[in-house]
Amino acid sequence: MKRLFYVLLACLALFAACDSSSDSSSRSSTPSVIFGVMSDTHIGASALASSTPEARLQKAYQKFASIHSSMDAIITVGDFTEGGTLAQFNAYKAIMDEHSKAKNNLLLLGNHDNMNVNGQSAIDRFVDVFGCQPTKETVINGYHFITVSTGDSVYNTTSYHLHKTWLEERLAAANAKNPHKPIFVFIHHTMAGTDLIGSHQAEAVGAGDLYDVFKQYPQVVTFSGHSHVSFSDPRNIWQGDYTALNCGSVYYTALDTTHHLTAGGIDNAADAGEAFAPFNRGESSTALIVEVKGTKVTVRRIDNYWNIEIPTKFVFDTSKPKSKFPYLESKRIEASAPPQFAAGSAITLDKIMDNGIEYTFPQAMTNNSRIPDEGAFAYEVSIKEQPSGAAADTARLQALYFMFPRPTSVSYDTKKLQPDTSYEISVTPVGYFGKKGSALTLSFKTAEEGAGDTRDVHPIPIAALLAGVGVPALPPGTTMDAFVTMITGYPLFMVNGLFGETIFFKDNALDEPFEGTDVIDITTIIYSIISLQELMSYL
Repeated sequence: MKRLFYVLLACLALFAACDSSSDSSSRSSTPSVIFGVMSDTHIGASALASSTPEARLQKAYQKFASIHSSMDAIITVGDFTEGGTLAQFNAYKAIMDEHSKAKNNLLLLGNHDNMNVNGQSAIDRFVDVFGCQPTKETVINGYHFITVSTGDSVYNTTSYHLHKTWLEERLAAANAKNPHKPIFVFIHHTMAGTDLIGSHQAEAVGAGDLYDVFKQYPQVVTFSGHSHVSFSDPRNIWQGDYTALNCGSVYYTALDTTHHLTAGGIDNAADAGEAFAPFNRGESSTALIVEVKGTKVTVRRIDNYWNIEIPTKFVFDTSKPKSKFPYLESKRIEASAPPQFAAGSAITLDKIMDNGIEYTFPQAMTNNSRIPDEGAFAYEVSIKEQPSGAAADTARLQALYFMFPRPTSVSYDTKKLQPDTSYEISVTPVGYFGKKGSALTLSFKTAEEGAGDTRDVHPIPIAALLAGVGVPALPPGTTMDAFVTMITGYPLFMVNGLFGETIFFKDNALDEPFEGTDVIDITTIIYSIISLQELMSYL
C-alpha cells in the first residue's frame, strides 16, 4: 500500500510538471508581476477641480506606492505632456524621479507629446530626457512589455504603421517562448472595434493598421488612453481576438462620444450638438493596477480624485481559448439588463416658464443584470406637444457614472416650448449595452405668454463666493467688471457672451465699486459649476 502511495505521488508530480497550459506561478499566492498603468497626465495644462496635472501625477505615483511598495513597473501610455515642450518633458521626469517607487518606469509618445516637435525630433527629445527609446520591448519577470509610440500630433492620425514589422517580430518571438503567457502592449490610441470608443465607432481612431497584427495572438493585452473615457463604464474592457483595456485619464474624464449626448452642462460641444467632456470633468483621476499570476490577469481600477477603488475587478486567463473569454461583447450584451427606475420614481418640475421648464428625475439602476456595476449610462428625454404628439424637444443626458458616489438625480432644462401649451415629457434610461428601461412620463402646461424666464436665481454673498474659490480680499474700489476679470481672466461681457447667459450684480452698475456684503446673482448654468475659476479653465 505504501508503495502504491508513492507511485501516485510521482504521477501527480509528473502531471504537474507537464502541464503547459499555464505558468507554474499561477498556482502561487504571490503575483508573478505587478504593474501600474496610467495615461493622459497632460503636464503643463491648467488646473481642474483645484488640482494641477503635476499634483495629480504626484498623487498617482504615491497611490501606486501605497498599494504596492515596490511595483515591477509603472507605464504611462502617452500624452504625458500638454504641449510636448522640453520644459514639460523635464517636469514629468522630475516628478517621476522623485515619486515613483517602481523598479521600471516606461513611457511612450502620444499625439500631445508631438505638438511642439514631432516625428524623429520628438523621439530625439524623448531619448535626451528619459534615456531610452519610446518604442521598445522590456522583459520583466519573464513577461514581455512592449511600448509603441506615435510620431504625429494630429488628433487621430498616427504613424504606428512604421513599427508594424518590428512589432510583428517581437510578438512572434514572445509567442514562440510561451503561447499562453500574456504579452502586454501599450499604445496611446485605441483600436477601432475594441474597447468603448472603438467598440461602436465606424472609423478607425488612429491604430486600426495594427489590429491585424494583434489578432494573431489571443494572449495579447493592450492598454490605451487618448479618449479619457471614464473606466467606470464596464465597456472599457473588450475581448475578441485579443484583450484591450482603456486606462481613462489622470487629468480629466470624458464621455462616450459614440453615443451622442446633448450639449448643456457639458462643454466642448460640436456644431451637431455632440460633446465629450462633462462640466465637472476634473472630478476624476484614474489609473489601473495589474496583478499577474502565470496566465491569470487581474485588473484593479482606482480613482485618485475620489480616493476610491472600484470594487469589481476585471479578471481573465490568457491561456483560455477566445471563445471562453469572459468579456466577449456578445456575452455581455446577453448578460446585461435594461436599467429601471425604482417604484414610485417621478419627474419633478423645478420651474415652469412660458418658454420651457426645468426638471429633475432620479437615477435608474440595473438590479437584475449579470454585469457588475452596471447602471444607467444615459437618459433619452422627449417632450411632445399634446394632444397632437408633435415633437417639441429632445435631449440625451449623461448619468454622471464617473462620480463616486453617483449622484442620486439628474437635472436639465429646455427653453424651446410655446407659451400656455400642454406637453408630455418622457425620460427613458439607457444601459451601457444599449438596452432601454421603462420611461417616466409627466404631463404639464407652460406658463402664459409674458411670464418669460421665471427661474429663480441663486443669491450668494460676495464674501462667501470669494472664500469658496480661494480669492484674496479685494482692494477697495474694485469694480464689478474688474472682479470678473480677476476671477476668470476674461471681461464680463465675454463671459456673458460665451454662455448665452447673464452674470449680473444686484444694485450695482458694472463700473461701480462693491463691498463684500453685496449680492451676486448667477443663473443656473453658471451656478452649477463649482467655481468661476474652474469654469473658465475649460475655455
